[in-house]
Amino acid sequence: MNVKLKLGCIVLFVFFQEQLFSQSCSEFEANSVVEKVFPQCNNGDGEIMITNTFGGVPPYQYELNGLPTQTGAFFELDTGLYPIQVTDARGCKDTIIVELLYEDLSESIKPFNAFTPNEDGMNDRWQIPGIERYKNAEVRVFNRWGQQVYVNSLYSNSDGWDGTNNGAKLSSGTYFYIITAFSNCIESSLSGFVTLMK
Repeated sequence: MNVKLKLGCIVLFVFFQEQLFSQSCSEFEANSVVEKVFPQCNNGDGEIMITNTFGGVPPYQYELNGLPTQTGAFFELDTGLYPIQVTDARGCKDTIIVELLYEDLSESIKPFNAFTPNEDGMNDRWQIPGIERYKNAEVRVFNRWGQQVYVNSLYSNSDGWDGTNNGAKLSSGTYFYIITAFSNCIESSLSGFVTLMK
């Protein structure tokens, strides 16, 4: 009985492979997970990693600027647009365009406009999606009188602002923030309001 089950799996796998090989190359579209490390200060130390490709027949080969690789990893890159050619086992080709370009701070950092530091385990810290992309991003928060109540030059969402000032709990209300970060060695700032609710 176990032998039949294994045989059935093998037959199904072979059938699936035959179906993939029978598809024309015009139907091939490479879908992949693309991870990027942005170059700092135009040092040419950017990276592109392409993983989990599907849509054709593995194994896949990746090529950038005439350099083929089986790993899908490319290093020592500057900012720019990179056309990466993906070739599957049938020789079918598709091109993935990867943008290694810096965005305005307002496009890449999207602070939540409210949080509830009431120690219930949910939304207890202010979340700023996108801030982890920038090293040494500084976050400053001010009350309505302009007094600084929080500052952190190594902001992390897992250990972010918990609605306190030097350990003392702050009252509910609207606070003003300024986020400063270096994007390709150019200092940029983003400001707005966040509401502390209890």
